[in-house]
Amino acid sequence: MAALGLTVTEERDITRTDFIAGTPQSFLTGLFKMEAGESRVFEAPGGALIARLDAVHALMSQTPEVDAARTALSEQASNAQAQDLYQYYINDVQARAGLALDQNAINAVLANFQ
Repeated sequence: MAALGLTVTEERDITRTDFIAGTPQSFLTGLFKMEAGESRVFEAPGGALIARLDAVHALMSQTPEVDAARTALSEQASNAQAQDLYQYYINDVQARAGLALDQNAINAVLANFQ
């Protein structure tokens, strides 16, 4: 390749969240859709990129980034479930008590506070 005047760059241990300078945003997305051993040409500003995927390794599930993402997703799910249960409870209390809220009156009161 060098004899043809092409620059050869080898990248190792790239993850889906990495960025490789000089490549378009779609490069890594396309790369992770490839099969091991496959080669593909990607369009790039001012030329093209020829990529060969040598191997795909399993996710290392014990990294700080993965642990942080797992914790954040778990907390989001728990918060969403708690909010849903609370809303169902409120709806049930209102239905059983026969409560009706006048949104126009609420808006008028809130407007006076501003």
